Amino acid sequence: MKNRYLWIIVVIGPIAWSCTSRKDRNLERQRVQEELMQEHIDQRIVEYQMTSAEKCQREFFSKANLIVDSILLDDARKRLDTIPKPDRVGRPGLPEILEFTDTSKLDPLFDSLSFEELENQ
Repeated sequence: MKNRYLWIIVVIGPIAWSCTSRKDRNLERQRVQEELMQEHIDQRIVEYQMTSAEKCQREFFSKANLIVDSILLDDARKRLDTIPKPDRVGRPGLPEILEFTDTSKLDPLFDSLSFEELENQ
């Protein structure tokens, strides 16, 4: 009889242990899968929040850029010089032509030569 109990313990014991072990392994695998799924969901939520924040920031800066540009343009228009420019200066009139009236007698440049002497030669 002792052999029978020993036989039952030796044969049925590992079978029972393996069944409970498989159940525990399945529970552990399911727990690990749920943890991985939760980590993946948490990561996706963080990524979504980051992309949403970046999109919001881009939209904010584009609207702010338009507002700042319009303010700067308005300020530049207000600072324009309001003093009128002087009229363009026209061409001056023709100068008065003065006649040369010299009544002095023309003397030869060189005394040694004269045109009369050249003609006679």
